[in-house]
Amino acid sequence: MKTSTFFKIFTLMGLTIVLFLVPPQIQAATNITISTGATSGITYSGGTYTPNAGAASAVINVTELQTYLASANVTILTASTGASAGNITISNAITWNSSYSLAMNAVASLTANASITNNGSGGINLYAAQGTSGVLAVSQPITTVQGGIVLYSGINASESDLLKTGYVTVSGNITSNGGNVKLRNSTSGANAYFVGGVVVSSIIDASGSSLGGSITMNGTGVKGSYNASASDGDVGVSLSGATIRTNNTGAINILGVGGQVGDWYESGVIFWGACTIESIDGDISIWGQGTTNAAGVREFSGIFNAGTLKIYTKNGMGNIILEGISQNSTNSAISFANTDAVATYIGYDNGNNITFGNITIKGNAPGSASLNLGSKTFV
Repeated sequence: MKTSTFFKIFTLMGLTIVLFLVPPQIQAATNITISTGATSGITYSGGTYTPNAGAASAVINVTELQTYLASANVTILTASTGASAGNITISNAITWNSSYSLAMNAVASLTANASITNNGSGGINLYAAQGTSGVLAVSQPITTVQGGIVLYSGINASESDLLKTGYVTVSGNITSNGGNVKLRNSTSGANAYFVGGVVVSSIIDASGSSLGGSITMNGTGVKGSYNASASDGDVGVSLSGATIRTNNTGAINILGVGGQVGDWYESGVIFWGACTIESIDGDISIWGQGTTNAAGVREFSGIFNAGTLKIYTKNGMGNIILEGISQNSTNSAISFANTDAVATYIGYDNGNNITFGNITIKGNAPGSASLNLGSKTFV
């Protein structure tokens, strides 16, 4: 028998047989750190940083990057012939002032441990899980002046779902000063557990002086087989003590689909702590669909509130639409777990700001009450 990397030749019953072998698909990539260190393991050309052949790790000097952003759009890639995961870590603050945009494409995870600020109109676009599972984690502020901000995991720049297990978690404030803000994730695996597809515990503000940017969140919990040993929740969109705000005609759209592999919270959209959703003349739309899984799950309403929630258009004509879907007979489509300590305000902020547009609340749930608004919901 003769053997090579790609085929084997052997004789069986007088016949010569050639068996072609398909080599395993290995994700080749380079880990990149953006810091004050000297640039190494990567080359800049024509607006793109590309890892050097075989480089397992690379460094991009932050001052050099800022210089390029002053005169050109810059894209950072991790895909290469290196043998690493393809993560990007931002270790030092990136600041520039121009109409040019920054895009980062991580094969796996992207971690922003330092702020990103463009005092000009260029956008900031961060993409994780572009080749395998990964998390886009933003713990520091991201700011532009009317430039768009995109935070995607498992979704590429063309809005295509890459069918990867990707999550977006944001604890740093996001400010676009009139630019559009978009957060979205994709999940296809059942072995990675997380609190939600898109998780926000900070302020996202698209308000501008002359126009308001739109804010879109599209989150999906992990789908797959139920795992009774995983103490987790797979909410589509999870907001914890978050403020989501825009002005003028800027709209807010929150869409969440719960997963089905956890044993705790599997709602489409869930609110924790004190959350505020505010626009003026732009519509606010919140749509959530709970999981079909019932085993061990504590909460799988389409929309669930467990804190003080305020949703209103600030003395404006924007409409408010809440729509929940529960696919299981145990939970309501929309459920507000209000107590004497917490309440839900829809159409006003418990103060001087009220909504002049239409308010629509609707739910669809088999075998149970579609709406469970509780005694402390004020519309």
